[in-house]
Amino acid sequence: MAIRSDRRGLERNRIRRSSSPEGSPSHKHLEVAMVADDLVVKRHGEEYLGAYLLMLAHLVSETVVD
Repeated sequence: MAIRSDRRGLERNRIRRSSSPEGSPSHKHLEVAMVADDLVVKRHGEEYLGAYLLMLAHLVSETVVD
């Protein structure tokens, strides 16, 4: 049994969502949780762990640019 979708019905019911008032540009935010397990701590050392995690966060921020 094949299921057919009615695209016109989907488009008709589609609502544009905007968190910004009056169509002004909105700022997008991405929250990231970082976890370092024992292997990461052993490999990079506790004294360099903060710098390593900041470097990873910087790489993520550069990849997720609009």
